[in-house]
Amino acid sequence: MTKSNNRSFLLRELHALAVQITGEEVSLIEGEVGSTWSWNWRDRLITVDPDYLDEKSADVCRAILMHECAHCALTRIHHVYGAEQRHLYQDLLNVLEDLRIESWLAVAFPGCGPWIHAANEIIISQISRLPWTAGYQAQFLRAVLETGHTGQLPAGVAPVVRMALEETREAIVAQTACHPNQAYGRAAARETLNAQQRMLALFDDKIRPVWERLVGLDAREGRDRITTMGESVIYVGSGPKNRVVNRAKRSAKGLGMGDGNHGSALKRSYLIRQQALSQVIDALANEFIELFETNSRQKIRLYQRSGDAIHIRTAMQAEADPRLNDRVWTRRLHNKRFDPLVVLALDISGSMAGKSFDAAFDGVVVLSEVCLRSGLPMAMWSFNSQVRQILKPHNQADSSARRTRIDQLRSQCKGGTSMDSALACIHASPEIGQFTHPIVFVISDGQPDKEPATIAQIKKFDQEQIPLIGIGIGPDTSEMGSLFKNSVVNVNITAVASTLCNTVRNVVMGHSTPSGPQFHLRAA
Repeated sequence: MTKSNNRSFLLRELHALAVQITGEEVSLIEGEVGSTWSWNWRDRLITVDPDYLDEKSADVCRAILMHECAHCALTRIHHVYGAEQRHLYQDLLNVLEDLRIESWLAVAFPGCGPWIHAANEIIISQISRLPWTAGYQAQFLRAVLETGHTGQLPAGVAPVVRMALEETREAIVAQTACHPNQAYGRAAARETLNAQQRMLALFDDKIRPVWERLVGLDAREGRDRITTMGESVIYVGSGPKNRVVNRAKRSAKGLGMGDGNHGSALKRSYLIRQQALSQVIDALANEFIELFETNSRQKIRLYQRSGDAIHIRTAMQAEADPRLNDRVWTRRLHNKRFDPLVVLALDISGSMAGKSFDAAFDGVVVLSEVCLRSGLPMAMWSFNSQVRQILKPHNQADSSARRTRIDQLRSQCKGGTSMDSALACIHASPEIGQFTHPIVFVISDGQPDKEPATIAQIKKFDQEQIPLIGIGIGPDTSEMGSLFKNSVVNVNITAVASTLCNTVRNVVMGHSTPSGPQFHLRAA
């Protein structure tokens, strides 16, 4: 049988499975190259990731399809809980609901057990190799998922999380077994809803209070409540050979929290690009850590005629050789304080939508992660027809809220290019005066709406010797070079992350020297 015949046969089988599990007529199509699994239950349309048909076994494809169809058949959380409650407990409910619907699948369709096991083996094996995050909520989510599939408490969790797992173990097992009784017609719908209500009753009584305790413990240590999808519980590989389905994202469809058209954004999300760019991020972050440590050290000059203290070894040598008596002192050098701030202004006008934004997004992720890891303060602004501050430099910490704010920029690409207003807001912002060495980067793909006003704002930064660097994304961005004295223009969209990385390195390293902000950039 040819490869195309195999795909057609498998697609027909998957369609038959979907109809059997949901009890409804659904349509199933193969997505275009680069698309992922998506689920539009409003139109009863399932889109299959084509890479899975080529790279994964048929059993794994069957398991993924059955899992999502089981959500369609059983999950009624959106009928019982209001939007606010779903928002508060979304990730936790998704993990618990995944365990419940897969338990039901094993009972209702006993032959699918090996398929579900094969798919979960891919996910769990990838999760188990990851280091544990510090957050107690994230640890609990991951541990519930691992325990549900392996039957054993994973090693490495914090003691408070282990205690929470032990307290909720019986309740989680009980909620997993909340299956609807077999019925037909309207009675079947009633039984499905009753099973969901029993599950949520156990959740409210036994699991939610323990979760709230972990939320409080995280808050004391400066970590946010997990309220959105995509917290670092499961990572998705960056290449097609390493991809697994992101369980949290898939579950959102079953909970009625999305429209299923999330494939492109999912593949370009902050966490996925962070993982793909990890080598670039780690290298630059390590350089900055070393730079900041070196600049913070107190330097001492030896062999002085006078000074703050005696150098013991030289003094002992002077006992035998009196000619060294005028070289026994040391003197401390008072360093000029190096207190840098990185400011990023990102163009999110309508022309940036698509590949230009994807390229800029990689640069934003690199800069954000490098600043977080090295302790370099970062402020971030976005501009189109309006100007908005996305990140403030004080008390920054890695969090889902931070990543969500950056992820949401993708959907805001529209309107004009008010670069002059963005530069005016940045120049007037209080943080510019609070740091000794602010550095401003402007990422854009085109000409500002008001060029004279933009030039006037640029001159203010030049007069105060605040480095201002323009990054022109894509071809035909030479206009950025005529606006900014220091610029890198016509940057290939496939090389924005590395270009920004090298530019930031050159500027920060040059800015840290005693001679001041002397650096040279070459147009791409």
